[in-house]
Amino acid sequence: TDGELITWDASGDPATVAVGTATHVLTSNGAGAAPTFQAAAGGGSWNYITTVTASNSATVDIESQMDSTYGLYVVQAVDIVPATDEARLYARFGVGSSYFSTGDYSWANTGNNRETSYTPNSTNSSSEDSEIIMSGEQNTSGSYVLGSETGEASALTCYIPNPSGTTYNKMCYWTLMTNSATKEVLLTTGGCVYKPAGTVAITSIQFYMSTGNVEAGTFRLYGIANS
Repeated sequence: TDGELITWDASGDPATVAVGTATHVLTSNGAGAAPTFQAAAGGGSWNYITTVTASNSATVDIESQMDSTYGLYVVQAVDIVPATDEARLYARFGVGSSYFSTGDYSWANTGNNRETSYTPNSTNSSSEDSEIIMSGEQNTSGSYVLGSETGEASALTCYIPNPSGTTYNKMCYWTLMTNSATKEVLLTTGGCVYKPAGTVAITSIQFYMSTGNVEAGTFRLYGIANS
């Protein structure tokens, strides 16, 4: 099969090394054992997992991609544009294609900006919400929202530690960068704890807007090697 390698078995007869997964490397298993393709070792290395591209999508779902393989997962998203101007970015945890929408999310975010028409800073939080609000709450000046005017786009880095663990509540923390049509900077940082009655493992995360669809955006999931 294309991608297999030739080796020798314990009897000295020809055998094959099975095709590996994309980005895996050929690894020795010691004398007397055939090598195998494995995830690259090395502390803190980023391992690409999957990409989801939004195209006027109601939600962006990264489903069933997180498990105990890595202790930390990272979503990096670029060129995020809402279909409706001045929307906020929301998220939810889930298992498979089922996402948690009960009032068990506790989140907080802080926004800073260099936009003369916006409030200088904004801190928002909730202890019993049905979703994670990643961009700051809209206030009277409409600050810390995602724009859809020409030239406007946003970028997100979201960290999700130990999603498969069941001892502690699930968490995530993020930085969201956006800009206005006049090239001003809007930056939001935040964190969330999902605290249902019992601790649960999660495998999925969903992103969506407070109003309208996700017009565009490329969302990539990475796993950070445990050692």
